[in-house]
Amino acid sequence: MKLVVMANKAKKQAKVKEPIRIRYKAISNGNQSIYLDYYYNGKREYEFLKLYLVPETSPEHKEANKATLKLANAIKAQRIVELQNNQHGFSSGGGKSKVHLIEYIKTIADKKRELAGGEERGSCQFYLSLAYHLKQYSGDRTSFKHIDKKYCMGFIEYIKTAKSMLNGNPLNENTQRQYIKRLASVINSAIADEMIPSNPFMQIKPEDIPKGHSAEVCYLTIDEVRSLIESYSFSSP
Repeated sequence: MKLVVMANKAKKQAKVKEPIRIRYKAISNGNQSIYLDYYYNGKREYEFLKLYLVPETSPEHKEANKATLKLANAIKAQRIVELQNNQHGFSSGGGKSKVHLIEYIKTIADKKRELAGGEERGSCQFYLSLAYHLKQYSGDRTSFKHIDKKYCMGFIEYIKTAKSMLNGNPLNENTQRQYIKRLASVINSAIADEMIPSNPFMQIKPEDIPKGHSAEVCYLTIDEVRSLIESYSFSSP
């Protein structure tokens, strides 16, 4: 009798609807775009993860889809924990911690663009590229309460295999290191603005960060700058 009661309880627990579900949207090239469907406190929201499933026409494609789904489920699990923490009063920081990282970087890039000259122009370009890679890594809903050592370590691993948004070439170690340093700098600015209490990069060992090598400084052409700004939209889903 006791086993029957336990089984019934397990069935009831299994029927509990999750506040976040993984959904798929077919797109024109035959792939499927993965997004999260939030339904919480009577409200529905969607988060497009910039992750895609491809037709499984080869063993490599099957393995790629498995890895993509694993990442999507990990993001979903993280978002559920965040919702539960907020529900029980365990959210980190106040209202400022809910500011999205991408939007914060946008304000920094806008300030650099206003100065619009010399090193500041190049700095604006780099912030735009950083925002692009952060969206590729974790989507555009990441707020400062999500930024911890695990998040930063994950970004380091992502950037080691990332490709340029301009030409699709792998990033060299110097560029990888610059993206990591720039993200750490953004977090330092956020500390000053009381959006996050400390910088998780202080907990990361130097050997975990790409070393980089001495290299000649290269600048983007005017056409490349325009391409970068026009191809990246902060408000895109």
